[in-house]
Amino acid sequence: EEMYLMACKALDCQPGKGISLDALKLTYAADGSDVEKDYYKIFPDRNPKKKKNKKKSKDEDKKKDAEDEVYEIGADGTVDIS
Repeated sequence: EEMYLMACKALDCQPGKGISLDALKLTYAADGSDVEKDYYKIFPDRNPKKKKNKKKSKDEDKKKDAEDEVYEIGADGTVDIS
């Protein structure tokens, strides 16, 4: 929650309302940002790469997914995918 509040403050957004579209665009303009990777964190079932690579064990996939799944939900239901 603290990181989310700091991000909102840095982007001049209200934590209860979430991050604005302009702030989100600014965030993904930064080096190292990967909108596709973050999208597939939220919607892993839509990732074509995961569907092709079924050779990994289900336990390995669950462990990796659990490590990557850190979401924060704002008071109004907006999702923070940082």
